[in-house]
Amino acid sequence: MPERSRPSRPRQRDDGFALIVVIWVAVLLSIMAAAFTASVKGRIRTTSAKVQAAKVEAAADAGIQIAMLELLARRRDPAVAARFTQSGITAACATDDETIVAISVEDEEGKVNLNTPDDTLLLALVSGLGAAPLDARTYVDRILDYRDFDHDKRAYGAESEDYGKAGRAVGPKDSDFVSVDELDQVLGLPRALIERMKPFVTTLSSQAGVDPGEASKALKAVLKKGGATGFQDNISFDDPAFAAEPLAAQFSSVSTHGNYLIRAVARSKSGATWIGEALVALPLGSNGVPTLRQWRRGEGLSRSARKADSFPATAPPC
Repeated sequence: MPERSRPSRPRQRDDGFALIVVIWVAVLLSIMAAAFTASVKGRIRTTSAKVQAAKVEAAADAGIQIAMLELLARRRDPAVAARFTQSGITAACATDDETIVAISVEDEEGKVNLNTPDDTLLLALVSGLGAAPLDARTYVDRILDYRDFDHDKRAYGAESEDYGKAGRAVGPKDSDFVSVDELDQVLGLPRALIERMKPFVTTLSSQAGVDPGEASKALKAVLKKGGATGFQDNISFDDPAFAAEPLAAQFSSVSTHGNYLIRAVARSKSGATWIGEALVALPLGSNGVPTLRQWRRGEGLSRSARKADSFPATAPPC
């Protein structure tokens, strides 16, 4: 009687195992392909963002150069048409790829000199920014003690001993401010006040006062509201008579038109933004080259400069 053939169970098991391996390999390859695709897309996005950042950075730097060249041209020939005012009003232009560049020029002698010998001007500024009379006097005395060359403490000021008691390793500078950022080192100045002061102060002015023809409307309003003796609460910024009132003669001076802050903010169609600021000293004569006192570049220089509503939808060519 012939023997019956038995089924090859080991072979069936081998075939099933091979199928499982093939399926797992296919799954792994799919996962690897998806990960590779995601990685490539991420790199493309990163590269695109870097390209956009480079474009707006170059556009902002070019905006500063444009304003600087115009200042030099007007120094050599006053009849040259002015595209930019010198009181911080923004003018916008567009590059070939439709990047909008907002450029402003400010005469530094239209600001309050932190090294001014007139403490009433500093008092008017701090008072006009909202400090109560005693607080304003305290802040001004602290500023004066920080920069003066002696070690005599003013009535509400602070000298080395006070800095030490406050845990400061470094005391007053005992010399002129060279940067508005040094306000951060003055003992007792509130951070909020410092931030409000910075747009209105400078260390590059050679004047004791402010040129009212170059000062911004906001600064003139602050100084008028602060007055010579302290904050005048009965005055409204919206009062037409107040707006027309001239700046006090004791605060006024005439600019030599030698030092400027140029700010350029570039924004691409995709929303990439770059900000550049340059402090520029112009030569006294009609010849020579400008001197860069400071050049600051980056995305975080001014939060207000990045607001979408500060950029027009269209602008003439740069």
